[in-house]
Amino acid sequence: MEILQPINDATELLSSSSYPTLGDVRIVMMSLLAHLDRNSIASINSQAEIARTIKTKLEIYWPLLRESSIIATLLDPRTKLSAFTHDDQSHARSTLQKVYDEYNPDNIQASPPRPTTARSMFRALIQSSLPDNQHNTHEIEQYFQVPLEADHINPLEWWKLHSDNYPTLSRLARDYLAIPASSVPSESTFSIAKHTISAVRNRIEEETAHASLCLKSWVTNESFFNA
Repeated sequence: MEILQPINDATELLSSSSYPTLGDVRIVMMSLLAHLDRNSIASINSQAEIARTIKTKLEIYWPLLRESSIIATLLDPRTKLSAFTHDDQSHARSTLQKVYDEYNPDNIQASPPRPTTARSMFRALIQSSLPDNQHNTHEIEQYFQVPLEADHINPLEWWKLHSDNYPTLSRLARDYLAIPASSVPSESTFSIAKHTISAVRNRIEEETAHASLCLKSWVTNESFFNA
């Protein structure tokens, strides 16, 4: 059924374990909702009814995903702000800035010395009123000014290559983009482990089981031969 093809494609895209997937959640969900919305009003046949039913279900989860996917979407160099409407971009930027400030080691400072004179007290008050996050926003703005990358690049590899230019943002990207968009990869790992540590091989050593699972993963993803 043609109406279900994009949903199948989204499932395969977000279920992969060979590349980061969390950064794709927002653009995939927005595209699916738009696709289902078009098909739900295109006609009154059975496909339109199916589209309306699926759209109603996705709209239940979308508010949760919309907020939780902000950071990963912004840190995907192929997407950045392009997946946000003009009205949502301000909120997205402030959300990233908040998390950035938590990661930035420059914000971890010792308590300033207590003023000993009236003059030093007033000087401290003036300094505290001046903006002190210009260096914090510089890294973010510099990143947003760089053109979007091509779809085939791996976001984590891109951040590894550009970690010197964006030291704090690269740490955010490493933590957020490493989160899988779905539980399929982890469930698949447990399923594979079940065949490795079976009822007839339940006394296999922990190190041997770990080595077998790693080797199978490497061979499957061809990383063993490309090392």
